[in-house]
Amino acid sequence: DFVLAFSWAGAEGGHRAWTDGETTLLLVEPPAVAAQPMPRDAVFLIDISGSMGGSKLVAAQRALRTALRGLVPGDRMRVIAFDDRVEAHTEAFANFDDASLKAAEAFVGRLRARGGTEMLAPVKAALGGDRPAGRLRTVLLITDGQAGNERELAAAVAHRREGARFFTLGIDTAVNAALLEQLARVGGGACTLCTPADDIEAVVAGVEARFGSPVADDVRV
Repeated sequence: DFVLAFSWAGAEGGHRAWTDGETTLLLVEPPAVAAQPMPRDAVFLIDISGSMGGSKLVAAQRALRTALRGLVPGDRMRVIAFDDRVEAHTEAFANFDDASLKAAEAFVGRLRARGGTEMLAPVKAALGGDRPAGRLRTVLLITDGQAGNERELAAAVAHRREGARFFTLGIDTAVNAALLEQLARVGGGACTLCTPADDIEAVVAGVEARFGSPVADDVRV
């Protein structure tokens, strides 16, 4: 028998051990490091095609307003609505402040469901343009996922990512989960699915928890 004495070192790191008499497990924890979040260039894509009419678009608008309010000073934002056309609320990224938030929310409030679904052009627009050093590009796609060119969309996200993180929020009672999960997977983000009847604010809060700067990225085993 032997006695292993140790103490908890808090922010400087520490170690703990457990044993069943035959095998001993030793856990060594590295020092705690406070991660500094990177400022974000956040792009929000909202599907306003005909299939999004009614309660789905209302839920999508509520989700987008909630996500916009999750930004912080230092972030920049851009809202892009699409059906078979692409319409952005600004030509370039807008610095996040009270005035720009109000303008973005007004743009979202005017949206109405209209044409067919062509998702490729807005996806390319969301991932295009300059990528300033020290800023993280994040994209949140809000849609029911009713698009047919799934392979082309996945390739567009994978080939244009360049460090960006692509998230998807599917809103429907029969959402195209396969497409949205694939886009999030190749885009380094996460997929969240809900129905128009769900608590949209709570759903977006869960998305926001994973939407900011990562502590670690591109981890490989």
